[in-house]
Amino acid sequence: NDPSIIEYWIMGHKAGALLALGDRVEAAYLFSRIFENCPSKRESAYRSFSIKTDEEWKACLLRCQNDQERATLYAIRATDPKSKLLVEMRNIYGLAPTSPYLNLLLIQEMKRLEKNLLGVSFNDKRRRNENYYGIPSKEAGMRVVELQRFVSQALNEGLIEEVALWRLIEGYLCFLAGNYYDARNAFQQARQVIAKGSFLEEQLNVFELAMQISAYQKISDEMEDELASIRQFNKLYEKYEDFTDFTDDKMYQLYKQNGFEGKAFLFQHNIRELRPNPQPKILDELIAVCLKPDRTKLESQLVAQGDSTFLNLLLDMRATEQMNNYQFEAALETLKKMPRVEWDNFGLFYPFMDRLNDCVNCTTWPDNVSPLNKGELLERLLQLEYEARAGATDAAWSYYQIGLALYNMSYFSYSWKAMDYYRSSVSLNPAYLKDGDNVIPNPRFPFGNREHFDCSQARYYFERARLATDSLNFAAKATFMAAKCERNEYYVNRWQEGTPQTFDNFNLLLQSYSETPVFQKFIAECRYFRAYALRE
Repeated sequence: NDPSIIEYWIMGHKAGALLALGDRVEAAYLFSRIFENCPSKRESAYRSFSIKTDEEWKACLLRCQNDQERATLYAIRATDPKSKLLVEMRNIYGLAPTSPYLNLLLIQEMKRLEKNLLGVSFNDKRRRNENYYGIPSKEAGMRVVELQRFVSQALNEGLIEEVALWRLIEGYLCFLAGNYYDARNAFQQARQVIAKGSFLEEQLNVFELAMQISAYQKISDEMEDELASIRQFNKLYEKYEDFTDFTDDKMYQLYKQNGFEGKAFLFQHNIRELRPNPQPKILDELIAVCLKPDRTKLESQLVAQGDSTFLNLLLDMRATEQMNNYQFEAALETLKKMPRVEWDNFGLFYPFMDRLNDCVNCTTWPDNVSPLNKGELLERLLQLEYEARAGATDAAWSYYQIGLALYNMSYFSYSWKAMDYYRSSVSLNPAYLKDGDNVIPNPRFPFGNREHFDCSQARYYFERARLATDSLNFAAKATFMAAKCERNEYYVNRWQEGTPQTFDNFNLLLQSYSETPVFQKFIAECRYFRAYALRE
C-alpha cells in the first residue's frame, strides 16, 4: 500500500536501463535516491551504483538538488572498504551536520581503529596480525588523533544531534590513543548526557571496565583482589565474552614483565599444557602459590581445582621433571609434599621387567609382578643404589636393575610414561634432532615436547653391572643392554655433526661372551645383532 515502493521500483528499472545505455551519471544519481529513500531496495541500489572516474563523480554531484542528496553520495562512497572514512565524514559534516550517516560512519571508523589499537601493546597475536594482516596499520596512530580532532570540533560547534554518542566516542578514542586521563574526563562528561538505563550507558560502562583493566601497571594484593571480583561478579565481564581474552592478554604481559612466569602461563594456557615439557621456574612459583596460606582471591581462582587446588598435579610434574634429569632424591622429596595415598593417582609402572626386544606399547604384565607408582619407584632406585655402594647385596644385580629401570623409562621402552607425559614417533625426524636439545616443536604445547631420549645413564649402570659380576652369562646380558643404549644414542645423535658410529658393546659381546648361553639367544632373537655378528 506504500506508493513509494512502486515509485522506487520504477526508478530502479529506469536507472538500470540508463546504466545499460551508458548514462552512468544519471543512473548513479537515481540509485542514490533509491538508497536514501527506500530501505527495502537499499542494498540492490548500492550494488548497482557505479562511478568510475572523477569526472563522473563531479557530474553526479552537480546533478544533486540539495546538500542532503550530496551527503548521500559521500555516504555511498564511504562504504567502499578502501575508503577514508574521516574524509567522507568531513564532507558530509560540511553539507549536513545532522545527517544520520555521520553517526554510522563515526562508529565504523571507531571500530576500524579499535581493531588496530585496542590492547595492541599486549595482544598475544600481535606478531601474527602484523605479519599476515598488517594490523596495526602504520597510520593508525595518526588516524586516531585526526578523528579526535574532528569529534572535538563537532562537539564544540554544537551542530550534531547525537551528542551523547559523540561524547562517548570522544572518551573511547582517548582510551585507544593511550590517554587515560583525558578518557576519564570525557567519560564523565558523557555520563552527564547519556540517558539512564540506555544502551549507551551500558556501552560507557563497558569502555570504562576495559580501561580499568588495561590501566593495570603494578602487581599488588589489592589489584589481584579487584580483578578477581571483576572476573567473578561483574555482569558486563560475563556478558561480553571478549573481556576474557582481553584480560588474559593484559595480565599475561603484566605478570611476564614482572617475573611471575607461572601466573602469566595460567592466563594463556591450561596447566596440563605444561606437561610435555615441564618448566621448573613456572612449577616452583605455582607450587608456592598453592602452599601460600594467605593467597589473594585471584591466586585462588588461578590454582583452583574443585574445592582445592591442583597442587598435586604440579608436584607430579615437578617430580617427573627432576626424574628426567636423574635428580631422584629431589624428586622423592617433591612427591612427599603430597599425601602418600595420592601417589597411585599419577600412574603405576613396571620398569623392572626384563625384555630383550623393545616394546613401547606393551600392556600385559605377569601376575606375579606388582606395579610401582613414581614414589615407590624412586624409593626402590635409591635403595638399589645404596645397597650396591654399601655392598649389602649383589652389587652387579643392583646396578643392572637400576640400568634396566632407566632404560625402560626412556623414549625407547614401555615405561616411558614414568619420566614423560607425551611421546610421538615424529620426534625421531632428523630435522628435530640436529640441535640436540631433545625438544620437539608442537603447536599444541607452548614449550614444545621434550622427549627423554637419553640412555647414557642406563648404559653407565649396565657397564657397572658387567664390571661387578663374576658371571660371564650375566656380564653378556648387561653388555647386550649397554649395546642397546649405545645404538639408541647413535640413532638420536647421528644427525649432529661429528657424531661417530660405534659398536663397542657389540664387539665386546663377540670377543668376550660368544660362548655364553645367552649369546645364542641374542643371535636368535635380535636381528640387528645377528646381522652385525654375521657380517662379512
